Amino acid sequence: MSEHTPFLTIFPGCEDLKNYCGGLDKAYVTDVQIDRGDMTMTVCAWFPAMPSPVEISTLSERLKTDYALNGAGLVPEYPRPKAAPAPAKEAPKAAPPEEFDLDSILAEFK
Repeated sequence: MSEHTPFLTIFPGCEDLKNYCGGLDKAYVTDVQIDRGDMTMTVCAWFPAMPSPVEISTLSERLKTDYALNGAGLVPEYPRPKAAPAPAKEAPKAAPPEEFDLDSILAEFK
C-alpha cells in the first residue's frame, strides 16, 4: 500500500488538467490542511515536474471553486536538478626553482 494518495483520486475535478505539472496522473498528495473557520485549504503535493506559476494558480483556483472555499493554496514538491559539483581546484603550482650562478655569488664575498 502506498503511503500517499494519487492527486486525481482526491481531486477528480482536476482530471481535465491532467497534463499539468508533468502529469497529474503521476502526482500524489503528501499533506492537506483545512481551516474550517477561514474556509481555506492548503495542499502539499509531489509532481513529476516543476509546476509553472500559471499551473499552480490554475490548480489552486480549481480547488477553491470545486470545494466552495475562500482560498486554496498549493505547495508543490518536485524533482530538483542535482547541483553540478564544484570544479576541483588545482593545487598551487610550486615556484620554479631559481637558478644560481655560484661563481657570481662567491665573487660577492671576495
